[in-house]
Amino acid sequence: MMVVEHYKRLSLVDRAFRIIKTTLLHIRPIYHHKGERIRAHAFLCMLSYYLVVEMKKRLKEFFIEENKGSRDYSYTFENVLEELRDIKVGYFKIKDLRILKIKPLSPIQEKILKYKCKLNT
Repeated sequence: MMVVEHYKRLSLVDRAFRIIKTTLLHIRPIYHHKGERIRAHAFLCMLSYYLVVEMKKRLKEFFIEENKGSRDYSYTFENVLEELRDIKVGYFKIKDLRILKIKPLSPIQEKILKYKCKLNT
């Protein structure tokens, strides 16, 4: 493989980290000193980036379908993340029984989760 190709891949990884830490996940700088923690941090960043890429891929048709014939894109990736952030899960405990409860989903949350995500409601 040529040096130029390696450099291009390196720039893609660098761009991915910059996107992850600033625009998508708003991660503050974290400084690790141990190799194991650095590797774990890098792994989590790349896993997060993969999840973002996969979500965008699965929801691509959703964005097109929802914004059809409109210059005002009401559903963007950021809008979808905001909608999904509002999903709340709580639990309550009765003796030794722990019961999880999900806040009822809004219609748009249901639509997003059902779109290529196989949500069973």
